[in-house]
Amino acid sequence: MVCFQSEREAKEFGKVLDQRPGKFTLKIAKDKGRIIESGHTVWQKAQRQVKKVVIFEFLGSTHYGCRTEPFKVGRKTARKKFIEKMKQMNQWLTKVRNLAGLKE
Repeated sequence: MVCFQSEREAKEFGKVLDQRPGKFTLKIAKDKGRIIESGHTVWQKAQRQVKKVVIFEFLGSTHYGCRTEPFKVGRKTARKKFIEKMKQMNQWLTKVRNLAGLKE
């Protein structure tokens, strides 16, 4: 994930990024990369148009734009990962809960 001040800079970076992996015989999946607008102006525009701001999942975290000043990208554990870990923890607790004696 890379952040830029302007859309022009992001597009220039994208062009260079497309060429670079070719030197190492690598390829970048075109469908996985995209430019997402973020910032205070995007929040205000979304509120006026009664739309949601874009959020996305990356590396097990949900990324979203915070309404803080200055603007920053907020992260929280992805719902899918959280539910998976909670199920694993409940299975472990079920196995372990009766192993210790009452006095312990």
